[in-house]
Amino acid sequence: MSEQTQSQAGQTVVDKLQETWETVSRTERLMFMMNDAVLPSMPRDTPEEAEEFDLESIKQAFHNETGKRILERIKYTAEEDVTIDSLGASRTPLQIDISSVFAEGQQDPQEWLNNLAATIGKSGQQSIVQSASLALGDSFSPDHVMRRIATYLNDSLLEEAEGDALKRFQESCREMSKEDLEDKLDRASGLWRPNRKLSIWESLAPWHENNQSIGKLSGNVLCESAVELGPFNLESLDDVNATLRSEMDQREQDYQKRFGENAPEDLNDSQSLPAELREMNEKVITSPHFKQYLEFEPSSQITEGLTRIYESADGSQPPEQQDILPALRIEPRQSTFKKPGFLPMMRSARLSFFEGVDEVTAVMSDNPDNQFFRRTGMVPDKRSVDWNNFRFRLVEENSLDAPCKLEELWPIHVEDLTSAGDGEDDGTADEEKSRRFADEEELSTLTN
Repeated sequence: MSEQTQSQAGQTVVDKLQETWETVSRTERLMFMMNDAVLPSMPRDTPEEAEEFDLESIKQAFHNETGKRILERIKYTAEEDVTIDSLGASRTPLQIDISSVFAEGQQDPQEWLNNLAATIGKSGQQSIVQSASLALGDSFSPDHVMRRIATYLNDSLLEEAEGDALKRFQESCREMSKEDLEDKLDRASGLWRPNRKLSIWESLAPWHENNQSIGKLSGNVLCESAVELGPFNLESLDDVNATLRSEMDQREQDYQKRFGENAPEDLNDSQSLPAELREMNEKVITSPHFKQYLEFEPSSQITEGLTRIYESADGSQPPEQQDILPALRIEPRQSTFKKPGFLPMMRSARLSFFEGVDEVTAVMSDNPDNQFFRRTGMVPDKRSVDWNNFRFRLVEENSLDAPCKLEELWPIHVEDLTSAGDGEDDGTADEEKSRRFADEEELSTLTN
């Protein structure tokens, strides 16, 4: 392939990524504007306002507990050797066990599992493209995959039918005294409360909840399915962009319903936004933490990766058919937010030490999974999954606590809530969708 052809092919990819960026950045900003976490906090000055706050907390607690129960019914192992992509990066294959309760009522469980595998694989490719367009990098760990699966299962199987279950749960809360309810909500897992304090274990192992899905489900394997995706080429990129535009159209409709007017074409014009959004939007457009949503700046890693891919091509395929996905899987950006002071510096040093010990242990034992601090959640999981190398198993569980029906995944009574520190899920589906826009530290610079 001539140097000119390589350059033209690479520029075509970058141009299409800019289309991705235009769609993704607008979609994310619309979602951010509709995220209750960044709108003015709900007041609690009067008894009526405090009651409304508790009602919202009850609803959130219901969804958090449902999400936790879904995650308990899906497990993964990463026992196979890592794969190496065309650019030499290591990727982690996964075996994922799915409880057969999610296939309740399905006439053909095998077809259902095949569709699930294909959906998750394609959504992974889409996430890579989205992150690449924003120059955020590839940070898709096994836990990220499991939460994506849990969100999909909730959205496709449970969300629309939850109405009666939520009402029953809310009724159970009315049977409690106000003091008991406040105490239960204060201790509920994954739920922000004014009095919420981290346990000692949560402080020592802030990533411990990321490991709750490690393992296998015990029971009879009904069927298996593997993700089978072809090369990700320019046509694949066009397909992703079409899907992303559909998602943006949905967010536009949500905005219109929420605020009673269409979103302005220029989201940087704060005066054209509803009054409640203007101050926050001004902070967004002036904050260096959100620069990637305001300007398209493709990572040099992408162009360098594309060059290497095209240079190594043997000429048997035209450039538009080359697999470009490895070039889009760039290294995650490093956060520019650094807390000042001695304690943050000590925490950073401790983290580096733990990661170093894990690396040495893995090498000495010749077992890349033998990493104590990662498995206990004392350091983050920095593995990057191989989206094209997942094996799904549908398992009929023999565990005594395994649900037989989907409805058993909903909590019935407020007493069913998991208390904080019990290996809880720390995020709802909506929160998971908003994390890419701003992490907790960056968000604090806007809300404080």
